[in-house]
Amino acid sequence: MIQDPARTQPVGGSEMSLSLKLHLPDRVFISGSLPKEKVLLHLEIRNRQDAPWEGDTPNGPLLEVVVRDVKGEERSRQTRLCPMLAFPTRLEPGRGFNLPLFVLFPEVAAAGEDFTIEVRFVPGHEKITGHLRIEPRA
Repeated sequence: MIQDPARTQPVGGSEMSLSLKLHLPDRVFISGSLPKEKVLLHLEIRNRQDAPWEGDTPNGPLLEVVVRDVKGEERSRQTRLCPMLAFPTRLEPGRGFNLPLFVLFPEVAAAGEDFTIEVRFVPGHEKITGHLRIEPRA
């Protein structure tokens, strides 16, 4: 599991990050080469520290999702606010939640394609990544 600093404040004032874990299926099947709907993925956000975590922004942090192909080229980038982490949100140690992520994917080759999904809070330097295969149904 990769932890990502998300401009957060624990009780007591020292900087603390939340842990991120991306839950991905092995593959997703779509009806054609162009996904007509967003693909649903899940991101687990959890306070794995010993101190309570509190949000410090009124609108919550930005969550950035980048989709890259096997060559590492960016094929899609989406950014959204996470208001559920806005001040005065507080997560006690060990508490967290699963955030549904609806991700738009680019056109997919007829034989299917492998993608790398990168998720990070903005600002932040670390990110969580995962791999996903998307295949059109025959």
